[in-house]
Amino acid sequence: MVAIDDPVLCEGWPSHENRKCCKPKRIPGIGFYNPLPIDENGVAILPPLLPEDMPSPGAGVGYGPPGEGTWRDNFAFSGEIIAGIIIPEFSLGGKGGGPGEQGDPLVTTGDGFRYKLLGKPCEYIMFQEDSATPSFRVITNHVGGTVFGEEASFVGSVKVEYNGQVVELLEGNVIKVDAVDVTADLTVDYASFDGISLRWNNHVQKFVTVDIGPGLFEIVWNGYKGHVLVHPSADFSKQVTGLLGNFNEDQLDDLQYKDNGVWKTLTLDASSEDMAAFASGWLLDPNSCS
Repeated sequence: MVAIDDPVLCEGWPSHENRKCCKPKRIPGIGFYNPLPIDENGVAILPPLLPEDMPSPGAGVGYGPPGEGTWRDNFAFSGEIIAGIIIPEFSLGGKGGGPGEQGDPLVTTGDGFRYKLLGKPCEYIMFQEDSATPSFRVITNHVGGTVFGEEASFVGSVKVEYNGQVVELLEGNVIKVDAVDVTADLTVDYASFDGISLRWNNHVQKFVTVDIGPGLFEIVWNGYKGHVLVHPSADFSKQVTGLLGNFNEDQLDDLQYKDNGVWKTLTLDASSEDMAAFASGWLLDPNSCS
């Protein structure tokens, strides 16, 4: 179970003690939830899900409804009602929220291809206009860390450049526009800054949305988890470049980069050395990296 204090995500789910709500955990790649084990009074409805009860990653949805076949009673499908609560809709593919970066870092391109970026801590061009002088650019700053004792890197901050303006999305959801801290000025309604608009997605201020243009694209940033998403509003097919690819609905050419001025495309069987070269190709300034 996951304790959540986001009123939007918690809508329809009962609160308990000091938490806004408890919401079932999604099983990645399968899409099943473990229904809420307590009601609003803290009374158990179903026993908690144990690790040994988890279905295998290759399991599908064709085994029948909960309580039949191989599924235990504490698995439920989207749309089913448990204790008066409707299990929400979800993606069975486990593809996340769209193009962007999260984790160590896992990248989802504009065409839905997912890969792990093998690059050193530094600034990377995630998304930009395909032009010698881009009118917009989104830069992710990767910082060093570890995962289970192994070296890793994570998105520590994001910089959005648009027609000479700069928005900085920093750790802890500190927001700056042209070096001025505007964090305290933001609300759930858009605040405009000459073609750039910003707002909190909800009152608990876990996500901030940056609207560029307007009508070009949105950036959604979670400064507590280092998770950034790009939501295009315009048709960017073959008009953008960067770690997120060219948005042309063809995953096979998503991993393009320049090597000594020549465009190259990684194949799906690329080696780790090839992936490292790809990452280096999208460094904002290779000389600034540690």
